[in-house]
Amino acid sequence: MKAGIITIPEREESLNRLLDIIIPEVPDVYIFTDYEHKGPWWNEWRMFVDMLTNAEKGEPVLLMTDDAITISGFRKLWEDIHYVEQSSLYTLFSRQRNLFTEENVARGYVTKVQPRGFYDIAAIYIDQQDLPRKVLSWLFDSDIDSLPPRVRKLRSQGRHIDVVIQDYFVYHDIPWTITTPTLFDHQATKSTLGHNVGGSPRYIGDTV
Repeated sequence: MKAGIITIPEREESLNRLLDIIIPEVPDVYIFTDYEHKGPWWNEWRMFVDMLTNAEKGEPVLLMTDDAITISGFRKLWEDIHYVEQSSLYTLFSRQRNLFTEENVARGYVTKVQPRGFYDIAAIYIDQQDLPRKVLSWLFDSDIDSLPPRVRKLRSQGRHIDVVIQDYFVYHDIPWTITTPTLFDHQATKSTLGHNVGGSPRYIGDTV
């Protein structure tokens, strides 16, 4: 496994808090710092392309934002889920309360196409080397009228790459696995777009 994290210089404290947990379990970590404040689209997209296109076959790639947080032992928890489910896409954070049914929590995950259910806080990609090219082609080469309305808007705004990735999965009916409870949560920080982002309704760190 290798990992990538997007950040800006002002977020050193939250980044270091995350690294303290990540590095002992995933030593191969790459930091993508937006020193010139070009924006999350630019920074997250370069991480997305670099980390996925250069991944080895079968290598899990964990991509995170600097306001993510998790617990020691998260990798083993994810590996136990992956051993059973064998998905190629995982999101380790969610805010959708309806996902956390007794059945899903007992199982530890749910795999489905979940509108508005893909989060870039922490996601794992396996054998997705061609995904950046496919997403970019869908976004910019498609007839604009064939795209979902909010994706048309994002094409011109150049923001929220996580929404574009999510809507690519939804549009193409590609399921992904959501961990329940979530293996990651938000630190109490504002997003780089200035949003107050809420936490997980059921985070593994609240019970251990």
